[in-house]
Amino acid sequence: MTWDLSLLPVFTMFFLQIKPQLNVLVKALVYSSVISFGAEPLFMWLDYYEYPNWQYIYSFFNLFIYPISHYLATRNKFGSLNQETTGPN
Repeated sequence: MTWDLSLLPVFTMFFLQIKPQLNVLVKALVYSSVISFGAEPLFMWLDYYEYPNWQYIYSFFNLFIYPISHYLATRNKFGSLNQETTGPN
């Protein structure tokens, strides 16, 4: 299993849970910075994977997907699950 399939979803869920009132773009900036300049160099140093001819700044822009996941997690399309539904008895 690659680190992309394990670390990124867990880190995204963590960021969705902490400080929900913080600006989404600030969280996205921190998210992209930690992954691309912290996690990727660590995994490359551990020889977990290798990206030939790859710069960490490329991943920074590719990982700026946090606002999309934040939108999907906080949209109110389906309403609250706590509402009682009244149906035919």
